[in-house]
Amino acid sequence: SPNERTQIELMHILRSTTASLQMYEQVMSWHLLSCGLIDRHQSLGSHAQYLSRPRLLKMLYERYNVHPDGYKIDVMVLPYTNARVNVVVNDFAVELKSLLTDPRLCDDDYLFFNDDPLSPPPDNVDIISDINTGEAYLKTYECLIDQSRRQVLLPVIFYIDAATTSQFSSLPITALK
Repeated sequence: SPNERTQIELMHILRSTTASLQMYEQVMSWHLLSCGLIDRHQSLGSHAQYLSRPRLLKMLYERYNVHPDGYKIDVMVLPYTNARVNVVVNDFAVELKSLLTDPRLCDDDYLFFNDDPLSPPPDNVDIISDINTGEAYLKTYECLIDQSRRQVLLPVIFYIDAATTSQFSSLPITALK
């Protein structure tokens, strides 16, 4: 709903400006009061469309199949700088399930041959356009996949892109366990 979208945008603004997420309730209270949607004596919960921060997060966890227990934060000391950094370590099975069930994915995001997940690669690939047309994928498919058993090759790319350990950045290093 538009109301949910507004509340999600507020959470995003708070997160991207490094403001405390505890500010969510205060900003929502100010918003509802200033728009005349609640009176000063009313609580936030009295507004029919208000979602508390815990309820909003629970709804988003369910919608995007993300579980807060799917990760842990490890403190690690970097070898050359001796800097202490927080490393988010994700449970691989939880993350893979999240990727495979993400509702934002649409048919155009899949790399099927002939629009069929069980279709093998063509015998002759003239152009390399994505991961499923590269030599590593094609040779792995040839070695591991048995068409008679309805198997599918699922490439998973592991990388850390634009990661930093600088004290001036809020981008954490994320590693899969």
